[in-house]
Amino acid sequence: MFKKEQIVKKTHKSRNRLTNTKIVLDSDDENSDNPNPNPNPNPNVKNSHIRKSKTKKSNLDSDLDSDLDSDSDLDSDLDLDLKLAPEHGENKSILLNKKFANYDFDKISKYIVPDKITDYNSRAIMCYYLWSGANELDKWELNRKINSSQVKKIYDEMTLNYQKSKEFIFYEPVHLAIKTDSVFYVIDGQHRLLACAKLHKKNKYPIQQIPCVVWFPKSEEEFIEIFDKINSRTPIDKTKLFNYKINDLISWFDKTWGNEYSIWGKTRPKINKDLMVEKMRDTDAIHTLETSEIIDKIKKINEKIRGMSRSKRANKQVSDSVHNNAESMNFFLGYDKELAWIDDI
Repeated sequence: MFKKEQIVKKTHKSRNRLTNTKIVLDSDDENSDNPNPNPNPNPNVKNSHIRKSKTKKSNLDSDLDSDLDSDSDLDSDLDLDLKLAPEHGENKSILLNKKFANYDFDKISKYIVPDKITDYNSRAIMCYYLWSGANELDKWELNRKINSSQVKKIYDEMTLNYQKSKEFIFYEPVHLAIKTDSVFYVIDGQHRLLACAKLHKKNKYPIQQIPCVVWFPKSEEEFIEIFDKINSRTPIDKTKLFNYKINDLISWFDKTWGNEYSIWGKTRPKINKDLMVEKMRDTDAIHTLETSEIIDKIKKINEKIRGMSRSKRANKQVSDSVHNNAESMNFFLGYDKELAWIDDI
């Protein structure tokens, strides 16, 4: 029977420094009295390592930083248990959960606590996610716009709880979904996660484990169904839901132009997908018209811009390369970076 090995990483975190103070390899051999648990390591087996995580800069509005409390730094020690991954041929996903079998182990193992995973239902697991990775979660384009005041409210409540009881209170799990690209997307709890990211950025608290439910949608349709059920808690009428409609529109954009060209971006003649979703969410016609009617209108708008002279396509002069790219793509909706054409639908 093979021996299980475990790495214990003891971390001292304070004043913007992260220092490894101790690394211990423990064997589960109860009969071993040797203080060195691995006196004769196999030279043919690669040493496992602890991945150092890089925290991205918070995506909250910069003015939120000025509202954060300036309490004195707290020093704390933290023990993180990280299971070693098998090195030769063995399915590494078994260390986490069988639902992860077809996903990228390196991506999912960075912040998921491996020894606290349980089945939530046939489509999801219950687990814990380290808040040091909160900023690496992808915001799905259908999430509503971030409310900075809501983030600060949650931040203040969590800080108060910690001051009173020396612990952060997580009242309910956040919901994540992992797509086939092995990237975690936030379904519910984006404001809580951003509050956690800000607290972690303060660099004076122990790294916390956020309770979360991870869903495994098999298709985009199932992804949206999960999103709507969790966020609305009401029966779904697909014909009336904005999320279904906008997802169909995005799929149409990708099918029409995306197979040959990349139309999503922030430079002309591409268009900003997040901005398009937000503007369509605020446009009454998008909610009242059928998807097919919206597509017909978008086609006509694109053709109308195409038929204009180059000097009239944009509200200011653009380079010849923009015109050439738009004509090569037969995609003219990105001339106006503010996407004012949506108001004409």
